[in-house]
Amino acid sequence: MTEKKLRQAHRNAGIPLALFVLLQTASGIVLSIEDLFGTYFDTILRDIHTRFGYAGSVYRIALGVCLLWMVFSGLMINHKIRARQKAASL
Repeated sequence: MTEKKLRQAHRNAGIPLALFVLLQTASGIVLSIEDLFGTYFDTILRDIHTRFGYAGSVYRIALGVCLLWMVFSGLMINHKIRARQKAASL
């Protein structure tokens, strides 16, 4: 895959994925704060973060796989940049 196509795929996946990552992260922070202070609110955040049965499990697995792909594609982009810089300095 060319660097241009890799960057485009990384960007196109990253923009919508960021919304889901923010949602999952914010709900996790709120739930952790609730755990620390021992207060529990029956909020939609708990449902989003940990429930919804089969659909919730599929959502969390898909989110994890997408995050792994973003890390991998980011590392590939970084590798291509470093290779290009190294070739230019020779």
